[in-house]
Amino acid sequence: MEEEGLDYVTIAKVLAEALAHCYWKAQVDANDVEFVLARSTISNAVQDRVEGHLPRPVFRIQGQELVIWMLDYDCVHTLSQDMEGITKAAHAFWRNDPYFPQPYAYGQTSHDSELWEIFKTNFLHVSRCMIIEKEEGIMDELKLELPQNWVTLIEAEGSVRAQKAECRYSEGV
Repeated sequence: MEEEGLDYVTIAKVLAEALAHCYWKAQVDANDVEFVLARSTISNAVQDRVEGHLPRPVFRIQGQELVIWMLDYDCVHTLSQDMEGITKAAHAFWRNDPYFPQPYAYGQTSHDSELWEIFKTNFLHVSRCMIIEKEEGIMDELKLELPQNWVTLIEAEGSVRAQKAECRYSEGV
């Protein structure tokens, strides 16, 4: 990404928001979804004039405007809005191709850690806003805790995977 001059911070935020949309709006686990950079179908100039259309990040590579598309929904499953659903979503996160920043990966740099923190912070913020909006004023504290519970599961699994990778590496040396 950096070699192409892409704004990795914005990409991490877009991916976090996309995942939050899957969980809280579409109520699916995002199992095996894919992300691609594709040509923008609408320019920023036109997009700014379309009423009610939220601006979306546009990335430029070699003079072309690109956006991130999420594709391939054939393996997604309905996501219950409880701990069982969040556990399934965490499993799907680790099963997916590694599009998302991941915590505690073996060999992770400070840059990788920063990217995870950006992703996590945006995911938690967007998720909270979506849940509050969806609940229309009737606050269910347990639902509001689900995004943080998901992050906790992801970070716990990331830590376990990093420890296993370190052991494999140590045994191989």
